[in-house]
Amino acid sequence: YEKGVFVNEFAILSKGKEGSWWETPAGLYKVQSKEKEHFSSFGRVYQPWSMAFQGNFFIHGWPYYPGGRAVESTYSGGCIRLA
Repeated sequence: YEKGVFVNEFAILSKGKEGSWWETPAGLYKVQSKEKEHFSSFGRVYQPWSMAFQGNFFIHGWPYYPGGRAVESTYSGGCIRLA
């Protein structure tokens, strides 16, 4: 949304597994912060176009390692990964 007007939607590629410790929390949230590149100390990867929405949970693009190689796994530590 921009200024209350719907702009676009994106497919969810992965999220935290339901019933696990890393389950992505359901609900409606406001974006708390935005970063072009967030470094995850948990996954030791960069998460492009990150938006924090609940504590340590983020919506972000495909993560990559510090050397630039894309993460191959679809595992999520609770974040929502978009394409």
